[in-house]
Amino acid sequence: MQKPSTSSLIPVLIIVSIIAGGLYFLFKPQNDSIRQTPLPGLPQTDQPELINQTAPLQEPEGNTDSANASDTGLYRKAPMDAIIADPCLDTIKELDTFFAYLDTQDYIKEYQFPDGSKDFVASVINKALSHPPTPEGTKSVINQVKKGAYLYQIIGGQNLLILAKILKNEPDKLEDIFASFYKWSQLTGQCPNRTYAIRPQLDQLYRYALFFIGSTDGQHYLGRRNTTTSLLTRFYAVQIIKAAQTSHIDQYNTDLRPHIISLITDIESTDLLVKKEAYLQTLYTLRAK
Repeated sequence: MQKPSTSSLIPVLIIVSIIAGGLYFLFKPQNDSIRQTPLPGLPQTDQPELINQTAPLQEPEGNTDSANASDTGLYRKAPMDAIIADPCLDTIKELDTFFAYLDTQDYIKEYQFPDGSKDFVASVINKALSHPPTPEGTKSVINQVKKGAYLYQIIGGQNLLILAKILKNEPDKLEDIFASFYKWSQLTGQCPNRTYAIRPQLDQLYRYALFFIGSTDGQHYLGRRNTTTSLLTRFYAVQIIKAAQTSHIDQYNTDLRPHIISLITDIESTDLLVKKEAYLQTLYTLRAK
């Protein structure tokens, strides 16, 4: 038989190659992949690469720029819920935390307050607020002789001693509790939906502020307290009187400048106050006005 020529075998080899290639792709395991439909108007080389559907999305390692991650569309951050501050509620929590702490102290437990220290302190403060002193009364001859008698007469000697004991036993908490009470006094009229056992009014606090820094009786009482209590009382008294002047209820036209200068000198010379620089900055600002 005549041997076939090389040229005559070429068509047969081509057909065999096509069949073999078809069988290869037919039985070759395929990845679950798709090719995105080419976008009209773009050259073939600009089309997106194949996306493997079975491959999980991996978070970039290292300090990958978050902007790059957002550009890929692979990562989405859940929206953060807006947190609305409630200064009224926050201040109430500060006060309640202090009273809850007091109830755990042995020197408070021995008094066996039926409703806790909060109820006791609130009743004493509210009684004092309902009978604010007047500058004329605190400067009377009787009160100058009976130094410190006013507070004893209003809230009682035993109650006053208990309050003094709290001030003496909690030196590390005085600055925070003074700040919380003062903040609550500022917020009282702005918290119609928040109730609390103590609701001081500016005109009541104004009279006590004058009592502590402008009367012999009040100054004598502060002279018997520790330095921290005395400085904080004077500082907030100045703040309260300044607020009364802003609200046009300072009927005695108090000259605060001597008190501010004296207080600056005393605070500058002490290391007992943690927030010393903040107090001084406030006083420097008031002095400059």
